[in-house]
Amino acid sequence: LYGAQSLMILAMVAVLRVSSSGLSDPPVLAPAIAEAAPEAELNSGARYDDTLILDRFAGWLDEQNRLHLWLTWQSSGQLHSPYYQSLLPVGTDAVATAATLQQPFNQQFPTTCWRPESGEIDQYVLLPLDPSIGTDEVWVSLSWVDGDTGEPLPVVEASGQSATQTGIGPFFPAD
Repeated sequence: LYGAQSLMILAMVAVLRVSSSGLSDPPVLAPAIAEAAPEAELNSGARYDDTLILDRFAGWLDEQNRLHLWLTWQSSGQLHSPYYQSLLPVGTDAVATAATLQQPFNQQFPTTCWRPESGEIDQYVLLPLDPSIGTDEVWVSLSWVDGDTGEPLPVVEASGQSATQTGIGPFFPAD
């Protein structure tokens, strides 16, 4: 009797989908961004943990002391931990304020979903700036932090230099 019941349960599990589980298939593509990137993009080539590649970036400063930032990523594999993006604005006199730590795309497309078949991953970030860093020229220290351990992903710059962050910029006020 128990053998027949076990066989029936296995058959049901194999055939039936779990309803109301709250789980869905992970997204393959990033959400579309509404803001188009400026024409003048800069190449980066920074490789984070040899998995996330920052292809190019662009940005500008607005009158409300915010940085509009576009990042184009590629993924050469899948990350197994949720990584958070750390964006630390730095002024021309090396003044830095607190970093913004965020999950890209408001957690709608976490880094664990970024795979080679995702293609180019275009990200737009609106980053409020502390007035103390100035508004003439801003750089950003960009890193990825493991959400479980707090450890940064190692990065290799296009030049071959290894670090835990890469500097992107400079960004200037819009004309």
